[in-house]
Amino acid sequence: MSAKALFSKFSTLTDPRDPKKTTHILAEIMFISVCAILCGADDWNAMRLFAKTKEKWFRRYLTLPGGIPVAITFNRVFAAIDPDEFRQIFIQWIRDVLVGLELSDSRIVALDGKTVKGSAWNKGKNAIHMVNAWCTEAGLSLGQYKVDAKSNEITAIPALLKLLELAGCLVTIDAMGCQKKIATTILKKDADYLLAVKSNQKKFYGELTQGFEELWLNNPEDALCFEFSEQEEQSHGRVEHRRC
Repeated sequence: MSAKALFSKFSTLTDPRDPKKTTHILAEIMFISVCAILCGADDWNAMRLFAKTKEKWFRRYLTLPGGIPVAITFNRVFAAIDPDEFRQIFIQWIRDVLVGLELSDSRIVALDGKTVKGSAWNKGKNAIHMVNAWCTEAGLSLGQYKVDAKSNEITAIPALLKLLELAGCLVTIDAMGCQKKIATTILKKDADYLLAVKSNQKKFYGELTQGFEELWLNNPEDALCFEFSEQEEQSHGRVEHRRC
């Protein structure tokens, strides 16, 4: 059912190609591409190889009138489609998947900025920077939003938040997201926020510090103590040690 739903979603994607010069169905190309990427394909040749390897499975859902697309076809299609329309369709599909998983209503959604590896391949070209929304309970990305070259994450985060279904979630963002507009956007989505505050926001940081000091003075049972929660794991090619 999830495979049929994915194909159905991409059937609504606008096809920018000349129908007289196409042999592959756009929705089928997108279906193959998303399946390949979810299974680890990270370039056009890998998509082609994955599709050829799994051709028998793909033919259960697709007609493939032109067979399996070649690598350059994947490249051309992704260069031609509207990225905003693709993002909205993909987020809608992920939203349907989450409903099917029956996750808890209090799930955590972590927003973070990532630079796309290898995206600054040409001298003088800026690397692509994305804001990603990650559902920790489901272990999958809910959506991404490209940061404009002349802007930063502060403008991209609200745009991504507006696309997501966040009711009942806790949204976590680092210090970059500690902005009134971002906090207001999260609250309007019926979600809660956990934002980091750094000392460069002097007035706000001072107010928080004073507030906690007064809290601990009046409630000594909640005061700071020497108890820690620790995690250690190997991830992203490095050993990560977290202490809270």
